[in-house]
Amino acid sequence: MSQMVDKIVLTFKFTNLNNIEVLKEECKAFIVTVLCKFDPSKNSSAFSYFSIVIKHWFIAKIKKQKKRQQKEVQIVDLNEFVDYSDERLIIYNPYHELRERKEFFDFLNSEFEEWKDELSEDDKKVLCALQEVFQRKEELSVFSRKGVYVYLREITNFKTPKISKAIKNMQEKYLEAKEFWLNEHNW
Repeated sequence: MSQMVDKIVLTFKFTNLNNIEVLKEECKAFIVTVLCKFDPSKNSSAFSYFSIVIKHWFIAKIKKQKKRQQKEVQIVDLNEFVDYSDERLIIYNPYHELRERKEFFDFLNSEFEEWKDELSEDDKKVLCALQEVFQRKEELSVFSRKGVYVYLREITNFKTPKISKAIKNMQEKYLEAKEFWLNEHNW
């Protein structure tokens, strides 16, 4: 396993990460935690499966490091948030937007709990997986539609069409909840 991690670090040039040796050890520990997720019955080799897992783990670390660097730049460059075009001084404060987003996700999570009584077992599994993705959104490296589907497939062990169907079943409930949220918060 150690050689595999080293080879992937060199192949994909992950050596520019800070504390690469510490990260290699963390990755090895992470691999041990996901050993049970490998399914040999899916006709893929363990080597290719764990190569991809290791590669994605390091990509997540790179994105997290870049995100940290961007936050530092945002704190230093406050002129981006000031609009001098009007007579009034307008300052954009990201705190309110972040707070609204957190409150919306908390509201949505409470809605999810109510939906569980009305959903089929498969839909419930997808809903629980979505809740986990939302709870761990800060840790996740990819938050695109495709990335979310990858996470949901990994958590539920369902194929994409089954996940899509479950999400479609929940879509109307989500739109109603979102509309209710927007009306309550005068958007």
